[in-house]
Amino acid sequence: MTRLEVTLVSDALERLASDPSHARACLDEIGFPHYNEAMLGEISRLASESRAVSVQFDIKEDGTLHDVFSLVSYFEGTGANFRALFEPDGHMSRICELYEDLGAADDRWRHVEGALFAKHYCEILGGMPTMVTGLSLPCCSKAKWKAGSMLPAKIYLTALVVL
Repeated sequence: MTRLEVTLVSDALERLASDPSHARACLDEIGFPHYNEAMLGEISRLASESRAVSVQFDIKEDGTLHDVFSLVSYFEGTGANFRALFEPDGHMSRICELYEDLGAADDRWRHVEGALFAKHYCEILGGMPTMVTGLSLPCCSKAKWKAGSMLPAKIYLTALVVL
């Protein structure tokens, strides 16, 4: 199976957010029949809370589309100010609260903040003192549907070690 990911530009994202029938037209155009009205509304609601989004489809060996569709919402303001994502009006809080409202998440996402860090330390590597930076930052979240039914949402973290 092959996964196709398409990043949406601002015009497409705005149209998805403002008009659920736009999602229907797009899915029909590419030949993805595995949706329902509830899914179209959920896509529209999630698109309204995001600034950077991509959609994912799985292509089967025979060239047809699998019945799974994903919408990835990239978090705004990651990096040094990642804690702002968890503020009541922060991007991650808004998206995850929407996941809760849609029944795709519970409140465990609120514990993710404790797994995040940006630490600097000095370590001896090859006999030389070396500054090491370790980062664990939120990257994105993913809403996923199978045959039109929403599955549990996911949060993705990026872990980096920089020498």
